[in-house]
Amino acid sequence: VVDLCTNGKSNYFMPSAKARRELLTAIQEVAAMHFADPEEKRCIAKLALKLTQLY
Repeated sequence: VVDLCTNGKSNYFMPSAKARRELLTAIQEVAAMHFADPEEKRCIAKLALKLTQLY
């Protein structure tokens, strides 16, 4: 479960630094798992890279 909070005047949710770190760690762990379909692994790795760039 991701801990979400609102950011002052913003109208969108922004996860806390701890939640972002936990989410990224979880996605990186999934990317390290064995997948029967290599495309699935590439998609997860791409998501992890994108989140790393955003956070």
